[in-house]
Amino acid sequence: MKQKKNLIIVFHIYAIFASTNGDIRALFKRNENAEEPLCKDEESVFSKIEIYDISVCLQACVYNSGCKSVFHSQTTGRCTGCAASFEMSYQLGGLNESFRYYTQQECWEGWNYFANSCYIITERKMNFQNGLDLCHALNAYPVIVDSVEENNFLKAFIKSKYTHTADEYAYFTGFTDIVTEGTWVEHGTENQMVLKDWGGGDPGGGTVENCVVFYFPFDLKWVDISCNLELRIVCETDSFNIVKN
Repeated sequence: MKQKKNLIIVFHIYAIFASTNGDIRALFKRNENAEEPLCKDEESVFSKIEIYDISVCLQACVYNSGCKSVFHSQTTGRCTGCAASFEMSYQLGGLNESFRYYTQQECWEGWNYFANSCYIITERKMNFQNGLDLCHALNAYPVIVDSVEENNFLKAFIKSKYTHTADEYAYFTGFTDIVTEGTWVEHGTENQMVLKDWGGGDPGGGTVENCVVFYFPFDLKWVDISCNLELRIVCETDSFNIVKN
């Protein structure tokens, strides 16, 4: 887990891009069941009128540091940003027909959230370099594990998606010792590995095993392995809500 420099700038550039290309809704989840209006005066971050374009309403929430959710009236154009997100399943009834309620998403669809990061495991298997390129194409990086909690989350995440078989046994992380044998770093940097969860007596592969993977035969503890093997890779990126903190 690591945070990228200039994330707020990148996010705001994206928000501008998204709003002009009709994609800003991807940053929000529409909820169908809610009493209206749930957002009390003390929870209101902003309230605008005659905002009939929902994309403009959602963009106002993106740019407001206190906004967690949005109520929008299609009839009056009332756009209200709230400082809280509401649990819809505990509400009776539904929104007035003219109202829509949106909460900010933490991750893109298909990604899993944990502690201000989003994670995805690639569908395709590939060598480490190709996996690195794919993570970068997704505006992400190979996962960097730096806490016991994150490590446990990732093991549970992998087990929730895959079962150990002869062809399904390992998942690349972002750690390598390609530059200096025995010095495990975040690939492409000099940042040394903080947490270590080696299994089976590893690392011990010498110069032919320079990548670190979660390894199913050792209950997803880490081993060093050849970077040329074709495996899935775990990609990580910062969650949307980092810019809100």
